[in-house]
Amino acid sequence: MSDIETIDAETALKWRLILGKHSEKNLKTEDAIKSLKNEKMGKETPTKAHAKQQVAKQKKGGKAMKKEGKKAKVGGKLTPQRDTTPSIPSEDLNQEIMNSMDQSLSFLYDRPDDEEKQEGGRYSAGLSVPAWINKVKTLFPKEAVEVIQKDAVEKYKITALVTDPEVLKNVEKNMDLLRAILRYKDLMSPQVRIIAKQIVRDIVEQIKKKIMWDVYRTMVGELNRQKHSPIKNYKNVDWKRTLFKNIKNYDPETENITLEKIFFWARERKRSDWRIIVDVDQSGSMLDSTIYSAILASIFASLPSLKTNLILFDTRFVDMTEYLNDVVEALMAVKLGGGTNIAGSLDYCQQFITNPKKTILVLISDFYEGGGYNKFYNKIKELKEAQVKVIGICALGYGGQPAYDRNCATKLATMGVPVGAYTPKKLAEHIVDLIKGDTTT
Repeated sequence: MSDIETIDAETALKWRLILGKHSEKNLKTEDAIKSLKNEKMGKETPTKAHAKQQVAKQKKGGKAMKKEGKKAKVGGKLTPQRDTTPSIPSEDLNQEIMNSMDQSLSFLYDRPDDEEKQEGGRYSAGLSVPAWINKVKTLFPKEAVEVIQKDAVEKYKITALVTDPEVLKNVEKNMDLLRAILRYKDLMSPQVRIIAKQIVRDIVEQIKKKIMWDVYRTMVGELNRQKHSPIKNYKNVDWKRTLFKNIKNYDPETENITLEKIFFWARERKRSDWRIIVDVDQSGSMLDSTIYSAILASIFASLPSLKTNLILFDTRFVDMTEYLNDVVEALMAVKLGGGTNIAGSLDYCQQFITNPKKTILVLISDFYEGGGYNKFYNKIKELKEAQVKVIGICALGYGGQPAYDRNCATKLATMGVPVGAYTPKKLAEHIVDLIKGDTTT
């Protein structure tokens, strides 16, 4: 269960219901003990090793913590020095930790509906939001903290989590926090917005590193098996020729071959006249897709073989291409919500199409068209007749069940535009397939 040997059944049930699988590792015992002892005694917390010894003693005897002797060198001899730190009965300490955890969970999950409003920076549990998030981070493991943070913002609308600078600096940096910042950025003061922008930058870099290698490996080029290259990349080694040319250096005693020269395959470069237009619906339900679209478009833009445009739309249309070298600015400019005019966005995108046969239009939307479905279908038909390659995406990212207009998706499929959910890697592969399958000169 946890390092606490006796747990109130009702409290344990609450932890399981709220935290699911994370409840099995619901307590950072050492951190919790250090934190609570520090509060009680008003002094520096013991070392980690000291805390471990205290926990072990609690488990064995369930008695008061023994006073640990310290040694000091006196007159050339080592003599024990008494530790005057007050001891705390283990059962009392365990109960305090449980009470503290229960209070932290009650702060969020036991609040009545009308208590979403903050009074003087505090809620009925008597904690301020900064004090609460710090306590949660001390008592619970990272996975549980992320669950609690997510619920605080998404279910209970505790916007102080992203609008209070003290809190914002302490929350876990992950996709949930990025969503919350983008949703509530208009509530932020200029001071908080500066902090939030740096946090967004850190999270975006995490995501970008995760997907960049897959995209680069997919899109930079295929191995050219007819041409060798002086560029040394171990992934491109021509092992057959390398071994053949170095077989003369075989040593029978060690059974090793000394490689005097290694041969590498060249990579083919894609033709440089392809354009990718990423057209993104920025309605509230498409937030994850908007985030990944902007990051992916910035990666496309960094490839010399592609020209890339990023368009965000609701009932208005905004060209964000100039921000592709700083995707954080693009994300901070996102305006979630509003209506949807997909046909209008496609019409707007046409100004960037100079060579239809060499253009891939990536349409990312839930396909609930507010501008009229017939106009939308006619615009798709027009693009297809011009031989623009159109990709329909209802969700871009990792996981989750997308909500989208399935009737519209079915109609688009009959027009040669299948709609599906994509990971960034899958989209990169699809784009490469379209480029490789092109037979025009």
